[in-house]
Amino acid sequence: MAVDAEIAAALARLLGSTPDFWMRREEQYRASLRWLGADELARRSPIAEMVRFGWLQSEAGWKDQAASLLSYFDVSDAAQWDRTWASRLGEALYRTSASFTSNEMSVAVWLRRAEVEASRQSLQVWSPSRLREAVPRIRQLSKVGDPSRFLPRIAELLAAAGVALVVLRAPSENRLSGAAFKLGESARAIALTGRHLAEDHLWFTLFHEIGHLLLHDGEGDFLDALDADDAKYSATEEEANDFARTTLFPSGIEALATSRASGPTKRQVVAFAATCGVAPGVVVGRLHHDGVLAYNQLNGLVRRYRWRDQTLSLRT
Repeated sequence: MAVDAEIAAALARLLGSTPDFWMRREEQYRASLRWLGADELARRSPIAEMVRFGWLQSEAGWKDQAASLLSYFDVSDAAQWDRTWASRLGEALYRTSASFTSNEMSVAVWLRRAEVEASRQSLQVWSPSRLREAVPRIRQLSKVGDPSRFLPRIAELLAAAGVALVVLRAPSENRLSGAAFKLGESARAIALTGRHLAEDHLWFTLFHEIGHLLLHDGEGDFLDALDADDAKYSATEEEANDFARTTLFPSGIEALATSRASGPTKRQVVAFAATCGVAPGVVVGRLHHDGVLAYNQLNGLVRRYRWRDQTLSLRT
């Protein structure tokens, strides 16, 4: 129970001093609670990684660090963070993969940074029809190979449809592959973590998020941890998975799946990828996932990435 003017007057009569004294004590107590809540939020956050990534300044005192984190999320205290973020994350994570075990704060700080970076981009008004028209051209870019070349071109195509693209390294304990979310009423965003640092995973995740925007727009945030060993996804996640599969492989992949008992040859995979307009490594990733190829087969066709500071680049 908070000390109001009536209670302060009663305390002054019973215990001495003045009503103003007891009101000041109440204000100090409430301020202490707010700082303790902010400090607890900071202790749960990956502060060291946020500083290393350049998302947050390193502060000497715990109060300054807690205040810096509140500013990062644009909230006044931990209670407002809970009202704004806890329910938002809870709703989004409920739909994600069955094996999702990410740390909530690692997800929150990554998503907040993705929002900030997305909001800085110049975008056209959100248009599902323009996004659908851009899909074939985006798929073709998988053949380029180097993220420093294809990511800016994807970003241009998405921006023309009102969608921001952010490729952002995730803190540890964040198992997200990507996310799709609204930027107000007139824009949308796709954020990718580059998880697994492999082209097959990156491209499948990209089209999975595009699928969410085209199939499930208006249903909230979608935070996705796409793993080959997940036994079950929600209905919306399955629909986005199906969209990614059929977009990457319009004619299906069954011909390769039944070509021979030991799996398709390198030549067959390269030829099939050419007919689909995708990189051979994307096909290999799908065949690994479906069990057509063992995970040690044709790995040389899958291009790998690495982080250079905060930039995703081709591993050579």
